Amino acid sequence: MWDDVGYLGPDFKPSTMKVATLRNVLCRHNIHYSSADTKKTLVDIFDKEITPRAAATLTAMGKIAPSSDGIVDVHQGN
Repeated sequence: MWDDVGYLGPDFKPSTMKVATLRNVLCRHNIHYSSADTKKTLVDIFDKEITPRAAATLTAMGKIAPSSDGIVDVHQGN
């Protein structure tokens, strides 16, 4: 789901996500939550932490250029 950034869209409703997916998204954005939090609480956290930064996050992601730096070809013949 890392490639799916639909949840950063301006009209996205986090209440449509499953609890596990909400937790995954919050975790990937380094947003802390309690394991006891209900779906409503997770949606509220999403609305408070993810939604206001969504446009900036998409802009930043768009500026990342693919690179082969650090990739090692283990199939090189000796």
